[in-house]
Amino acid sequence: MGLYVRSGALRPSSLSKVYVVFDKTERDVFKGRVYHPASGKQIPFTRVYELLMKLEDIFNAYDFPQPTHILRTFKNPRKVDLQKTTKEEKYIAEDLTDMEKEILNNGNGKATFLIKVLLRQNATWQGKIQWIEKNKTQNFRSDLEMLKLMDDALRISDNGEDDTAKWD
Repeated sequence: MGLYVRSGALRPSSLSKVYVVFDKTERDVFKGRVYHPASGKQIPFTRVYELLMKLEDIFNAYDFPQPTHILRTFKNPRKVDLQKTTKEEKYIAEDLTDMEKEILNNGNGKATFLIKVLLRQNATWQGKIQWIEKNKTQNFRSDLEMLKLMDDALRISDNGEDDTAKWD
């Protein structure tokens, strides 16, 4: 019995890293931006649903992490405006670059998160989320759990609480 190897180019796991900066929250309306280091672009969002769709577009554009379920449609699939990286380009290192620091510190962000989606299984995401300001990391098993962690962090930062128990 042989080992099954999926055909196609190998992609570095750093493609699944994105930064989410919440700049403003008003009455449960979240405004912010997504920064994907491999594309070098910032993408604004004004609703939580829009945030999830932007992240999904990024993962689909780079085909990483690959989903276990592929949505079928009768219409033409959405095209994503991200330039694909080449083999020669360097990918994000564990430390922030000067450009990333400038982007993340641009404005008065309420909270900043580094999200690393490791898997896209069962029509949702699994991975790690790091709350940059508090230097706390938590695993999540679904995109809903990831959003709940973000919401908890935003409430803590808005209220000035130090109740980060959910982030331990």
